[in-house]
Amino acid sequence: MVLLDSFEEIHKKEPNFLLFDEVQKVPNWAGKVKILYDTKKYKIFVSGSESLFLRKGSRESLAGRIYEFEIKKLSFIEYLNFAGKAEMAKKPQLYDVELKIELRNYLLSGGFPELMGKENKPLIKQYIKSAIIEKIVFNDMAKIYPIENPSQLIKILDIIVDNPGMLVDFSSLSQEIGITRQTLSKYFEYLEMAHLVVKLYNFSRNRITSEKSLKKFYPTFLSPVLMEESEEKTGKLMETVCVIATDAKFFWRDKYKDEVDIVLQKDNETVPIEIKYRNQPSQNKGLRKFLKKYKCREALIITKDTRKKANDADGIEWVPVYEFLLRF
Repeated sequence: MVLLDSFEEIHKKEPNFLLFDEVQKVPNWAGKVKILYDTKKYKIFVSGSESLFLRKGSRESLAGRIYEFEIKKLSFIEYLNFAGKAEMAKKPQLYDVELKIELRNYLLSGGFPELMGKENKPLIKQYIKSAIIEKIVFNDMAKIYPIENPSQLIKILDIIVDNPGMLVDFSSLSQEIGITRQTLSKYFEYLEMAHLVVKLYNFSRNRITSEKSLKKFYPTFLSPVLMEESEEKTGKLMETVCVIATDAKFFWRDKYKDEVDIVLQKDNETVPIEIKYRNQPSQNKGLRKFLKKYKCREALIITKDTRKKANDADGIEWVPVYEFLLRF
């Protein structure tokens, strides 16, 4: 209040906007913001790097008074803008070679502006581990949720990072880690709330059926360690970046284990997407089965560099991953 009084004394009027950054560091911040809000004098913006504290405070004291906006990591097109190379996004086919290089640099940065231009993989890995993951797990999450052993969350994250897109069976994984199934389920819920993992449901027209099926989990951060180790691991990295970029909620897998990596729903249309990041990509049986089952009018196969226009027979478009990512 002293600051507001000083502003009014200097400018002879009250401010119209109040902006509080890193507001979670102020004790009882939500209660204090509520008092200011209820005067109906100001437009108030609050921000902070510890989203769990912000969400907890806003929902407890500011319910019905606040709109939440999540500022995500850089998309590929945002990365190009930051790098001063926005013209590449306008004509991707003209900049094939350059975009491949920039995609690698983008993946190395993990979408974090502060890592742009960094090439040292161990350094990048250490930054993501200490400045992001361990900070969220041991500082933010441990203070909010009833977590007996935060290191078990790190173990779960390590498993997901090494196996992005894994189908999680809580019963078997809980035995492997040495905790109860209920605790493991809660830990995954906490990791989702902290934006460290994302969950994909097995697609079905029936929502209840989707939620009861096995789920796939991906890390929300990219691991540069996976790059160039093997074709399979690089493919999994590309699958992860596509899941993150599209904000995917579904994959598809039938009882015969035929799969589609991503299922998007846009404008009342269902669009299956298969990631085939390899030198000689081929259409898989799962995509064909999905198209037939759900009568989709379009589908995408995301490739390393193969490009084919959709034809009337199947409606499948083949798109290089660097070009696909520019759509989001």
